[in-house]
Amino acid sequence: MLKKTLFRMLSVFCAASLLTNPALAAHIQDYPDAAGHWAYDALSHAVEDELLYGDEQGRLLPSGSLTVAQMTAILNRVLGVSNTDRAYPGTPDGQWYSLDAAKGASLGILPMDGSLTLTANAARAEVFQALAAAFGLEEAAPDESVLDQFSDVSMLTPQQRRAAAVLVRDGIVSGAQDGSLQASRGITRAEFVSLIYRICSGSYLPSFSDASAPLESEAPETGSTDSPDTENLETPESDTPIPETPEPEPPVQPAVSFYTAMPQPGDPLAKRVVLRGENMAAPFTEGEPVSIDRLVLATTGSDLTMEKRSGNTFGTIAIGGGTGAVSLNGNLTSSVEVTGSGRTVSLSGMTLDTLIVSGTDNTITIDETTKIDTLHVQPGASNNSFTVDGSVKTANLHGNRTKLAGAGRADTVEISGKHCTTELSSGTVTDNSDSGLDSIQMTVEAPKVAPGGQLTATVTITGADKARTCTAQWYLDGKPEENFINPAFEVQEGSTSSYRRTLEFTRDMPLTHTIGFVLTYQNPVTGETEKKIAGAEAQIENYPPSHYLPSPEEVLAKVHSTYRKDNTDYTPEEKTVFVNAKGYSSPTPYLLWVSRSAQKVNVFEGSKENWELIHEFDCATGAPGSSTPVGVTYVTYKQTNWTTSSYTCRPIVRFYPNTGYAFHSRLYYPGTDKVKDPSMGFPVSHGCVRMMDEGIYWLYDNVPTKTTVVIF
Repeated sequence: MLKKTLFRMLSVFCAASLLTNPALAAHIQDYPDAAGHWAYDALSHAVEDELLYGDEQGRLLPSGSLTVAQMTAILNRVLGVSNTDRAYPGTPDGQWYSLDAAKGASLGILPMDGSLTLTANAARAEVFQALAAAFGLEEAAPDESVLDQFSDVSMLTPQQRRAAAVLVRDGIVSGAQDGSLQASRGITRAEFVSLIYRICSGSYLPSFSDASAPLESEAPETGSTDSPDTENLETPESDTPIPETPEPEPPVQPAVSFYTAMPQPGDPLAKRVVLRGENMAAPFTEGEPVSIDRLVLATTGSDLTMEKRSGNTFGTIAIGGGTGAVSLNGNLTSSVEVTGSGRTVSLSGMTLDTLIVSGTDNTITIDETTKIDTLHVQPGASNNSFTVDGSVKTANLHGNRTKLAGAGRADTVEISGKHCTTELSSGTVTDNSDSGLDSIQMTVEAPKVAPGGQLTATVTITGADKARTCTAQWYLDGKPEENFINPAFEVQEGSTSSYRRTLEFTRDMPLTHTIGFVLTYQNPVTGETEKKIAGAEAQIENYPPSHYLPSPEEVLAKVHSTYRKDNTDYTPEEKTVFVNAKGYSSPTPYLLWVSRSAQKVNVFEGSKENWELIHEFDCATGAPGSSTPVGVTYVTYKQTNWTTSSYTCRPIVRFYPNTGYAFHSRLYYPGTDKVKDPSMGFPVSHGCVRMMDEGIYWLYDNVPTKTTVVIF
């Protein structure tokens, strides 16, 4: 379907078949989670064209989040990519997406600096940039005023703004009902393939969020939102027939002619022609002359050279993403753009009104016979290097770290990008650049907090070359502190800002906090939003545990030895205060308190006036008429079991010397593990203290003889 659609609607698509293994092609009916989905038709085509695969559980996951790796793999399949000349920084070996990352980097779909994490979910703004790059829709200087209607446009990078401007202008995307592009939101697999087919068919819609193609956040959820890395899975072929879907009539004028192989004489051409093949020779050297408004050279592999041919006219020639050097010789056009990144471009014998560069890391050579009225390096177009042996009337350098050199001349050089250098002979050089926060250093100091003290921090700023007005925001444990934001913070050498917060001290409070300080600067020259972040760990010294214990007077007045049905257990703090306030001691590291009122055996570890509660076990003391006697005694000895003709209990921990009192298990039928009497939590025994197996075995295994036992 995609191959046919591209052929009919984009004029020409000569890539190798996307159906690399037709015998394994799946059908949309194989995926129940796609049934009834708003993007069913696009999903059906994507499955047929093998752009989407299901997972091992037979799910297509149309509403699953799209990762950067999946986005790249799908675009590679659409374009039939094989070139891997360029590696994507930070790509691990042996992953299903490793090869696709190299392909995407070679195409220019992925950024040169490796700033996108392949396994992360792709944001819509990142998808806009990738789609524009993949299909040759990038423009170096589109009218960005079409984005003024959107509330979140300020969060876009310059490259994302340019891509979004083209996609919005051409009706490929619009916005959400909230008036935003939802640029930071993720995109689903269904949304992504819908955009691809919209671009490929030329059936641009006025709104990305209209009824026929809702945002997934507004559409009914029909699939899992999980998004495993399934792009390398194959799904067995189904015998279910593919539903007939009528194809739209081709437009009178295709939006763009898209080639991945050499255009042939007589091929129908649009106003925009994109060359996306590998190892392509120079196009339009044979046949009738052509007239093309915009020619995009986005090839990979071998170098590409275009020579002036009589009769051919090109409004603009753009060098897009790809690999291999590009040479333009002769007066092919009056306008050249370099929208791709990492390209090597040579211009020879040309007379240009404009040379506009919006990509990054390009090396551009301008020979001595070339004349350029305006050389313009766009914001966000960083690390571009020019060797100018010809002449330039005006060079506007808005991109950071632009380098101008060569034996030629520029009449006027205007610099607004940061860290630009020029060695070119020039009449006038005006440097309006603002280095922003580049040289700023921030140190946050957060002193240790004493018990009951306040959390404080101070940031000191150094390295400021001039005063700037910024927004300052303090953070606590990653969350902004609403009372500590200053939208007009004056930054100059030695500036400081302070933070203070009252802490609630509790027994189990966290003993460290992360304090952060973020400085934000809207650079008026570059238009970029710059941030500097600093932080420190604050250590908290808490009160000793005794600080949080209730008063001995309150506890001693509260604790009693009488069981009532409405009794509740004492708190761990009250139990600890009770045994320490009573001054109980033990010749062993343990102390046992049998609470008759709460029906609990409380185990303490420590020493006199320094006992800490370590265990609380349910129990059942003596029933009325045979109550377990109140008093202070000790563990006398232990036995493995008691067995009579009517019951067995085991093990046994004896207390009260020369008596039959003991801790023991519930009653079992003689010689068995079958419980005879499960009673627990109320007085029921003949005077002993019954316990659950866990509790009695712990006492038997851990508590030594002579250990003090308190019954109260």
